[in-house]
Amino acid sequence: MPAMKVIDGNPVPPPFGMGFFLIPISAVTDRGNWDTIGLQATGSVDIEVKDHLIPLNHEVDVMSPPKRGGRAVSGGMNVLIPTMHLGFAIGTAERLLDEMKTVGNKKPPVPGAKSIGEKDPFRIEYAQHAMKAAAARALVDDVMESVDNTLRKGEQLSTRQSTMLRAVNIHAHDVTRDIAEWAFQRGGGDALREGRLQRIIRDTLAGCQHFFANDQNYVNVGFELMGAPDDHIWLGLFDFGPMPSAPAA
Repeated sequence: MPAMKVIDGNPVPPPFGMGFFLIPISAVTDRGNWDTIGLQATGSVDIEVKDHLIPLNHEVDVMSPPKRGGRAVSGGMNVLIPTMHLGFAIGTAERLLDEMKTVGNKKPPVPGAKSIGEKDPFRIEYAQHAMKAAAARALVDDVMESVDNTLRKGEQLSTRQSTMLRAVNIHAHDVTRDIAEWAFQRGGGDALREGRLQRIIRDTLAGCQHFFANDQNYVNVGFELMGAPDDHIWLGLFDFGPMPSAPAA
């Protein structure tokens, strides 16, 4: 489990402050409190650990390159976590468009009436969202190709590559959220009744609530893109600044 480190009552700043620890399940209390609007099949829950002593050798360094696992995990958590979120954002955008194509082509129950997909406004909006999704996917592919080429060489990502990996995550989620909101607006009864479209809309909106998709994270992205000082680096998933000194053991 992840936890923040505290030394002499003071929280340790990133990147040294976040630790991941191996804890026996017997020490964990499951709060079972994730009654969410979407993503209900993830098994996610809040947990609590009280008064449990963790040996030093039970800390796992997940922010540095792993010692085994090959090139697929050679970028560490700072690459793996953004990559997983990109899969969610791009995949749900494409699925929403597929579902809305089905909704648009559905024959109305009233004889002689046009389907929503036969109407110009729907066709225009569908094309606009499809192009936005395709553009987001192309940008993701471009950034991931750069990341993959670097890791294939056994090298670590540059500051700019790390910046772009974070930036495309926020952007891809923004595009996907817009498509979900449009799908709810135009989906009619299919978006209201229990079913595939409603579930995908709910899952998309819930997933886009993740801190990874927060526009506030653009602050550090913009700072680096505009020319931050050379000594500034990514200290964590979204912390950016000069490398601090390691805390005393």
